[in-house]
Formats: sequence, C-alpha cells, structure tokens
Amino acid sequence: MNALRPKILTILLLLLNPLMGFSFHFERWENNLEFGGSFVTGNSPATTVTGRFASDLDNEYEVQPWGYSFIMSGKRATAQDVETARQATSSLQLQYLFNQKWYVYGRGSLGYNAFETYDHTARDSAGLGYVIVKNDVHFWTLEAGPGGMHQRVAGTKEWQNQLIGHSETRYLRHLNSKTDIAQLVQVDSGRLNTHIRSESSLLTNLYAAIALKIGIEVSHYTTIPEGSRNTKKTDTSTTIGVRYKF
Repeated sequence: MNALRPKILTILLLLLNPLMGFSFHFERWENNLEFGGSFVTGNSPATTVTGRFASDLDNEYEVQPWGYSFIMSGKRATAQDVETARQATSSLQLQYLFNQKWYVYGRGSLGYNAFETYDHTARDSAGLGYVIVKNDVHFWTLEAGPGGMHQRVAGTKEWQNQLIGHSETRYLRHLNSKTDIAQLVQVDSGRLNTHIRSESSLLTNLYAAIALKIGIEVSHYTTIPEGSRNTKKTDTSTTIGVRYKF
C-alpha cells in the first residue's frame, strides 16, 4: 500500500494540473449585467424593459488558449397597453488559439422575436478566426466558417432549414481610460435567405464597476418568406442602460 501512494499522488497531480492552470488565469474572466428601460404614464402610457447578461473568458496564446463568450438578453415593450416588442436571445461561443493570430471556434445561438420575420431561430457554425490586431487600444477579429440556420416563419408553423456560410467581424477601441466603442457585424448567408446583424455600442464608465451603455442593433433579412405576418426586412433597436461588471 505504501508503494502505491507515490503513484496515486503523481496521477492526481497530473489530473489536477490542467484545472489548476485554468483556475490560475481566472483573472481573465469577466461578467457583465445590464439593465435598461423607460416608463411613461398619462395620455400615452408606454413601458420598455431590457436586460442582458454576458460572461467572457479572454484567451491569449501560451497564457490561456481557451476562451468563451456567453450572452443572454431580453426585451419587452408596450405602448398604450399594446405589446410592441418581445424578444429573448442566447448565444455561446468557444475558441481555441493555436498560435498568436489564428484560432478555431464553435458557436450556437437561440432566439425568439415575436415581431421579426422569423419568430424562432437557431444558428450554429464552426470555423477559423484571425486576430487582426490586439493591443491596449484596438481589438479586431475576423471569423468565417460553415454552419446551419433553422428558422420558423412568424405566424406559421413552417420551418426553414438551410446550410449557411457564417462570417463575423468584431472591433473594439479604447478611446480613453473610461470610454470604449464596439462594433459587431454578422452575416449568415444561405440559399433561402441571408441574415445581416449589426451591433454598435458606446460604453462610458461612471463609477468603479458601473458604466453607462448606449447600443444600436440592426437586424436585416434579404427576403421576406411567404406567409410571414411581419413584413419589414429591417428591424432596429436602440437601448440605453446601466452595466455592472463583476
């Protein structure tokens, strides 16, 4: 039994070593909670409530090659007791850097929007990513790969399933110690339809971990499917809220 103890201890250390290394770099882990909304009473009562949670583990070659990004968001709005917006989305992306510039990724997302061309959506893709620049001022990446898009035409029970080509670019610039601007553009293109999504944001630190965030999101489909109760190709959403980082 005594002879087995060194072997058992060695095996345990080998098993725990990756976990110890992973936890050592938890300072690269960041979580954000955002809330926004407006409430109007009187002759034209209206209410808008938005929320968003984001968890991100930054990766860097030879330090923390694995990374992930998880986002959940929701929005509901009414005007004169008539619902004008109801949506919820979630997405998860995993990355692995195999050198200073190149990485592989896998991502999936689920979405519901009662007032968009498709009310239920599911998208997935995997491919290659490239870090164009990453320093104290700029962060810019480009991704591309194949995937699938599964969507239900709003107001019907018809699902559209298609293979897609996914491309995405992200850009972040630190204007100063308190202000950042960010831009995201995603394109999912297939035989039946192409979806283009743009997300722009301005983030200004107010105090410690609290910041003010202004965001504009644009969603565009190149084709309106037959039978859809929503007939606008482009939807735009503007949000103003407070973000808490922890």
